[in-house]
Amino acid sequence: MGFIAEVEREVERASRLLGLEIRRSVPKRMRVVEDLPSNGCTRREGDALLVSAKLAGDVLPYVLAKEAAISLMVPEVDEVPQVHDLAWIYSSAPRELWERCRIPPGSPFHDYDPYRLFSLVPSKERNKVLGTIIRIVNASARLGNLEFPMYMALLYKIVGSSVGLSDSDVKLIRIISENPRATSDYIRRRGMGGSSLTKSMGKLRALRMISGPENVDYLKLGLSTLLISFSNRKECRKALWRFPYTRSMLVPVSSEIDAYAYLSYPYEGMEDLLSLRNLGLVVFLVKETLLRFNFDPVRDPFEAINLATPQEFGEKAEFIATSSPPVRVDELDLDVLNFVLEEGKVSATILTKKGVPEARSRLRKLRGAGIITSLYRLTFPMGVEKAIVLVEGGPREMDTLLGVLGSGGSVMVQHLEGEVSYLMGVLMAPPEIRGDILRVVRTVYGERVLLAEDFVDIEPGWRLPTDLWDEGSQKFLWREPLERLKGDLEACLPQSRPIPRR
Repeated sequence: MGFIAEVEREVERASRLLGLEIRRSVPKRMRVVEDLPSNGCTRREGDALLVSAKLAGDVLPYVLAKEAAISLMVPEVDEVPQVHDLAWIYSSAPRELWERCRIPPGSPFHDYDPYRLFSLVPSKERNKVLGTIIRIVNASARLGNLEFPMYMALLYKIVGSSVGLSDSDVKLIRIISENPRATSDYIRRRGMGGSSLTKSMGKLRALRMISGPENVDYLKLGLSTLLISFSNRKECRKALWRFPYTRSMLVPVSSEIDAYAYLSYPYEGMEDLLSLRNLGLVVFLVKETLLRFNFDPVRDPFEAINLATPQEFGEKAEFIATSSPPVRVDELDLDVLNFVLEEGKVSATILTKKGVPEARSRLRKLRGAGIITSLYRLTFPMGVEKAIVLVEGGPREMDTLLGVLGSGGSVMVQHLEGEVSYLMGVLMAPPEIRGDILRVVRTVYGERVLLAEDFVDIEPGWRLPTDLWDEGSQKFLWREPLERLKGDLEACLPQSRPIPRR
């Protein structure tokens, strides 16, 4: 079969399986080249498909299937080359081929792994999920709104919706919610072990709902958790993603509502960070966090508001500033900590294989100082729309807000300290009752409600910025990154829009 006929056959097959129309011209010829003008293994140039000479001939069927799927994508998606990963997944190419040919996103999106995410999707559902994502991406790209962070959130939203949580997944979440320091033996004694534990743990990690059993205590590295609000503009969001201390972001569904970014930021630079208020941004210090999962929400929040004291989970402590770590930390130690953030656990054997010197003594030091902590952290699945509620209030009212919101779904409540004291609730509830819950909140809190809107959260897999660690002072540097952020924000921000205060 000739090249043109084979490509056309693959395109027709992809169009049928994915339920999509052809969106760009089909290659008429193929050229094998030594060097491509861009990263990756293939590139289209006019009517020619350029293929890297480094690829073995037996991978050509995967390449043609991948190019067939790309023919169903509008040319504008090429501005976010990671969208082409969907085409590699459609082709059923082995992971090692994708890793060789992919174009990774920039920092801080370290945990972007569509292959791992799609491994959760049943094979019979994969093409349907891929077709849905490509259809939405095409529409966004044609309107000029496509950007990598929202594409990543879309992946998690649609894949998560297609996968759902099993009874074993829910059981594991409940066990860890009750005891964040649970060991494998403890979990097994609670009636969960073997393949069900392995499967649920892997699934919840892939959905970004669980990290651990080891984590990093940022406070002991002199980093505080902050939340800042800013104008929901694409360039402003890009500016915050470029800031090395941005950990995650909450992006509103409505373009008229401000976005929010969580920072892990050096406490000593707090005073200078507050100068962002001059640009209209609002800065909060996250003082305390409560989290409760509710997998059996009521259907009528007006009839069943649970105001009982909830079970607590999370960072239940007043923030205590630290000027430097309790032990001396060097850049290799930070590499170890970033490995913990990536894998959720670490061992001297693994670190030694990675070439880390004195691995055993480093681990003993970091664990002994409490910088590496033995606990699981739970959060909500990334990408799913969540309602955000911001009210004026203090820590004594956290349990009440948790009860009001938690009557209809899973909820996180944080005490924020800004120019005044605030409470922020993050609610994950079924869409059919979310509106009723927000009406209950407005009824209970009245004019104290400053925000009650739907948001999408984006958690890219932030890592400690090792290049900003100053070993002499045992502190992270912040002045130059902050000045760059100010310049970027000045270029994108409209008039200031601070949170209203009475």
